[in-house]
Amino acid sequence: RPPPPPTPIPPTTMTPTPSNRLTNPTSSAVHDTLDGLLLASGGALSRLPYANATRVVLRSATPPTHVAILSGGGSGHEPSHTGWVGDGMLTCAVAGDVFASPSVAAVRAGLAAVARAQTPHPNDPGILVVVKNYTGDRLNFALAIEQHKAEFAKPGAPPPKVAMVIVKDDAAIDPPAVGPRGLAGTVLVHKVAGAVAERGGSLEEVAAAAQAVADAVATVGVALSACSNPAAGADERGKVEARIGTGEVELGLGI
Repeated sequence: RPPPPPTPIPPTTMTPTPSNRLTNPTSSAVHDTLDGLLLASGGALSRLPYANATRVVLRSATPPTHVAILSGGGSGHEPSHTGWVGDGMLTCAVAGDVFASPSVAAVRAGLAAVARAQTPHPNDPGILVVVKNYTGDRLNFALAIEQHKAEFAKPGAPPPKVAMVIVKDDAAIDPPAVGPRGLAGTVLVHKVAGAVAERGGSLEEVAAAAQAVADAVATVGVALSACSNPAAGADERGKVEARIGTGEVELGLGI
């Protein structure tokens, strides 16, 4: 005689609670993450000194004859953006606080570091800046570019060559007045622009390739669980993390 079927387990009615975790102090979490990245790179990456919220990661050996590619944004989206620094991709990445745009001063520091690495080249290969379409990123990166051009301008010479491409790949929600957000498709822009720069393309060629990818790519953000700022208290994290229930999927996420 076959055994009786198992008794069905009733669905749980438990309320999700905050998960336990081990984290470094939130005040140093971004620095600790970047330091770990540099240690793991085996010397391929370097950084500027941490000062005034400046968190800039660069290729240790930046080819002075190639167009440099700089990008960045808020921390907490790893491996973006510092994880994309390397041969054939980014020359430099600027990291902000968790979920916050880097400051104008930090972006300027990154631009200046790249420009100094290109100084031996007499023809100024130029810098391409890739920015995701968020208000803070657009404002801070654009202002940093203008200040950089003024700082590095030479009398009687053309202004420093800096181009900017803005990525607007979000296809999940009706775009606000400023346009769709920049999402994960940005990494494809980094990759294609980096490949063109690595083979010696001009700033115009690198920017055109990046813009072509930015115009063609579309992204739909999907999440099976929620995330929260590590600086938030346990109660706040619990509320955020309980927003997506078991068996649910959230569509239309940001980066």
